[in-house]
Amino acid sequence: MAFMRALLYVLDFTPPKDKISFICDDEEQMALPFYRMYRRIKKIWPGAKEKLAAISFVDSSVLWGVQAADLVSALMRLEAGRLWFKKDYNYRTLFKQLSTTPSWNSRERIQQCDIAFVAKKNLQGVAVGIKEDWLKATL
Repeated sequence: MAFMRALLYVLDFTPPKDKISFICDDEEQMALPFYRMYRRIKKIWPGAKEKLAAISFVDSSVLWGVQAADLVSALMRLEAGRLWFKKDYNYRTLFKQLSTTPSWNSRERIQQCDIAFVAKKNLQGVAVGIKEDWLKATL
């Protein structure tokens, strides 16, 4: 779900004539499902065929941006453990700093790091929202 939401978000703010090359962490079990989802979005989402130029998979130890995304993902997993299982962790201050926009400068936050901790029972509502967005975009 996060992959699809991220890809649709990038499609939404990318100007019509620009091209998107999406780079993902090379996780063997997720690469093929992500590729299939990328192809599906490219086929059915309005404007995606023209904007989506490439998807690639890279070892996070080679590309710093993907390594940084791994760090943010790890912090989000730790925060989820704190919220749902009351499991404390040592990097809460770092999580707060990365996920909060400073009042003195709104540009200093990570470009886009929307955080949603969703229980399994709530995922159905998220899927319905995505479907409604898709229907609006195709009309």
